[in-house]
Amino acid sequence: MIRPLLIILVGTILCYPLWTPRQIIYSKHSDIIAQHLSLKAVGQRAIHEEGSLALWDPSMNGGAPALANPQSMYLFPFDLLYLMFPLEMATNLIVLLNVLLAGLAMYLLGSQVFSRSAAALFCALAYMLSYRYFSLIYAGWLNVLSMYALTPLLFWGYRTLTRRLTVAHLAIFAAIIALCFLQGGIQQLYYAGLALAVYAMVQWRQIPRPNRLRAFTYLIIAGLLGLMLSAPAHLPRLEYVSLSTRVDTDYSFFLDQVPKLSDLRTFCDPADEGGDRDEFWENNFYFGFWMLPLWVCAVVGGSRRALLLTAAAFFMLLLCFDSVVLKGFFEYMPGFGMFRRSTRLLLLIQFALVLLAGSGVAAIGSNAVAKKLVISIATLTTIVVGILAVGPRPGATFLVLSGLLVAMAMMCWFRRSSTAVVGLLCILPLVDWSMRVAPLISTEPIEQAFAHHAVHDVVGRTATDGRVIAIGGRSVPNGRMTIPYGMAGFYDINMINGFSSTTLKHYIEYLEVLRFGTRHATPKRPVIWTDVNFRQIARPDLLAALDARYAVANESLPLHELGYERIDRFERAPVFALYWGRIPVPIELWRLTKPLGAAYFATSIKPVEDVKQSLVALDEAVAVTDANVLDLDRDICAIGYRGGRVRLAYRGINRYEYEVESAGDNYLIFSQIWYPGWAATVDGQPTRVYRTNHALIGCLVPGGKHRLVLQMTSPMLGYGVVLAIAAGIVIVALMIKTVISIGRRPGRVKAPNLPS
Repeated sequence: MIRPLLIILVGTILCYPLWTPRQIIYSKHSDIIAQHLSLKAVGQRAIHEEGSLALWDPSMNGGAPALANPQSMYLFPFDLLYLMFPLEMATNLIVLLNVLLAGLAMYLLGSQVFSRSAAALFCALAYMLSYRYFSLIYAGWLNVLSMYALTPLLFWGYRTLTRRLTVAHLAIFAAIIALCFLQGGIQQLYYAGLALAVYAMVQWRQIPRPNRLRAFTYLIIAGLLGLMLSAPAHLPRLEYVSLSTRVDTDYSFFLDQVPKLSDLRTFCDPADEGGDRDEFWENNFYFGFWMLPLWVCAVVGGSRRALLLTAAAFFMLLLCFDSVVLKGFFEYMPGFGMFRRSTRLLLLIQFALVLLAGSGVAAIGSNAVAKKLVISIATLTTIVVGILAVGPRPGATFLVLSGLLVAMAMMCWFRRSSTAVVGLLCILPLVDWSMRVAPLISTEPIEQAFAHHAVHDVVGRTATDGRVIAIGGRSVPNGRMTIPYGMAGFYDINMINGFSSTTLKHYIEYLEVLRFGTRHATPKRPVIWTDVNFRQIARPDLLAALDARYAVANESLPLHELGYERIDRFERAPVFALYWGRIPVPIELWRLTKPLGAAYFATSIKPVEDVKQSLVALDEAVAVTDANVLDLDRDICAIGYRGGRVRLAYRGINRYEYEVESAGDNYLIFSQIWYPGWAATVDGQPTRVYRTNHALIGCLVPGGKHRLVLQMTSPMLGYGVVLAIAAGIVIVALMIKTVISIGRRPGRVKAPNLPS
């Protein structure tokens, strides 16, 4: 118990900046600031205003799924903190909890793998305090931190279940699987799942033959229960991904700045320039150069585990580079090509190399390898001298490696105190952390990180029921320097632009017709940024149909040609620019003179048969009031197209209320983006909504005054809840049955006392 408490103490003390009140973990590269906190703010707003989970995120891309976005992580247990604390406090605590979870999970796995608990403690500290992990914190990858921490727990759960085939361990492994699916690092989960499958195949022979069928059955049951428990999260995600541009895989997108052989120089030093180099955590092969002697010790020791870990790390390293092997995985491994940057495997390599170093530590604790250690020290000294001659930071490298070599030499001289020497090695992760990681951890008041400006008051949801479009021009090709797309949710602004790894395909197709005036410009690859340039707006009527009431730009543009009038200019508005930090920029603010509104009446209806025909109809439409309706199942002969008036009376996160005055039977088109789950009622009576004009929704309304409510539901969430409840019942039933069976076992009969 002392060692886990020590891990918690070390992690808590070293992350002391996170304790600062009213401060948010901050860096100029942080995705927490640039994107994640916006999703958390939307989630908090939905809970406080509507008493429900945020199913819809209206802040970007005209609206997109919120719960189904893997980066939202609303159902992950750590995110419950957002229900109790302000954004900044909850975020800092979640980062701290992930750090501690990484250490404790690796300690559990190390205690199971190594006979010496000191080796497990070393692995815990090295994994928890690794430069790679804290560089992710600096980068603000909030959705990746949890899977890094859960990876050792996933392997521990598998090993425990296959060695102790009990219902209790089955339930534990199912819970771990559920946690892995509830977190948001889907790419890391995919890689960890592949690694676990390979590990299971390699280690399968170690399971006694009579137990193999039972072990296989337990693993299948645990996997199914884990999937059922996490179904409320992954079923909506699967629906979202199936409708996103991610289904259009592209090898060049997948590579995305593939590393070069020259990047291997970071193996000795991360070369992050104190955090000034953009994306220094990408294509970075620094795993902790100070562990090199321990890796050699593990390999020299000749254990099967060390050889397998070395082979696994080398193969994953090979997959980071553009090669025939990587192209083969992209083409033939299901799901592999849906992600990008195979260098995300470096997180899993870090996991393998920490365990390899732990094997070296365990070898140091064994006197049988003392002679081999002496040879290793001599060899490594030669290597170190060569590296120091060309190393980018010889002073730091020398300090760490010399400390390790001295510790190993002490072991050779005082072999009886090997445990103390192993304990001494646990200091080395702290030394490396203090030199390389500590300068990267800082916080800032949330009011400074999210600097407020008058422009936010004009375009915010409380001031307008329209949306905002950020437009690029000649000198600034995109509008990211006006209102950063990913921060719009924090400022409570609804934007046409956005940034998301899972952008809806039909919205991108709509946007490309808007920009270029033709469906043939639609990209056949995943799309992340939805930038709009003034010179690329061919269909301003489609822009008005999205209710883009305001436009912002960083330069003077002739937006009056699009029907906008300039209403203000701000010379030095503070804006958070990714990789730049907070900078002052000029912002011009424009307003649409003749908006269509949040909903408008159609002047004609044309049924379309399928999605492809819907896109063609959008391309060929003369006016946005011509409704091209998919799967229309109603008679439209009675519609007179006499129009009327409609007003958005309430705009929430999942719920929107409209006051409608219809002059006879009409068809109403909403500026809302189509997605499965939209439901409508007219005066409390359900009415069907239809996919309209390819990316929007509409519905039939009768004549007269009505209260129309548009509500985002999630049938997939409902199915997931049912599956999760069923899995919980099964687990409880299995546990009860186990307890009853244990209680019915006959106890041992105590022998009577016989006279001597």
